[in-house]
Amino acid sequence: MLLKKPSSLSHEQFAQLGEALAYLSEMQKIVIEMRFWQDMSIQEIANRIRLNWQSTDDLIQSAINHLRVRLLQYAGLPVTGKSAKIYQLKNGLAA
Repeated sequence: MLLKKPSSLSHEQFAQLGEALAYLSEMQKIVIEMRFWQDMSIQEIANRIRLNWQSTDDLIQSAINHLRVRLLQYAGLPVTGKSAKIYQLKNGLAA
């Protein structure tokens, strides 16, 4: 995956983003790159990866949620709310 450094991120933030991206599935990495680095619409991504719009949007949202949780953890901030619940359920951590 060819990621270009967004100018708004510091070197440390970009490194943390790279580490967080490593935890995503290959398909999640691909859709994140298409959406945010190539600025493709959800429909364009869906056409490219041959999924319907809803499945593509779900895949992107799942990837964003995983990135959000990882980046909050790196920052030492609590993971709360919807992100925490989704992360716990998907990783078998819910009490």
